[in-house]
Amino acid sequence: MDFLVDVITSGTVRGADAYCTPEEVTAILGSDFLVDRSRRALTHGYPMVEFSWTRRTPRDPWTGWTFSVVPAEKPLLTDVRSAVAERGFSLRHLPDGSW
Repeated sequence: MDFLVDVITSGTVRGADAYCTPEEVTAILGSDFLVDRSRRALTHGYPMVEFSWTRRTPRDPWTGWTFSVVPAEKPLLTDVRSAVAERGFSLRHLPDGSW
């Protein structure tokens, strides 16, 4: 759960965030990932983490779009909230029902 709490409290995965280029993410997380690529979308899939980029045309550079984390085991929300609070942060419930 420490990994998940690190991502929540830092907004990054070991320093990589949604604004990093594919090359920057590879430099930080390594080259052992699955690739899903089309002309306008690129995803690097690591264990528990996916980074995605988009571009308007094949000539344009990739632009960071999002990253997502899927823990190997889904922790209890109360445990996550408690661990996040121990680091001086809090989770808040958003109007769309997400946290």
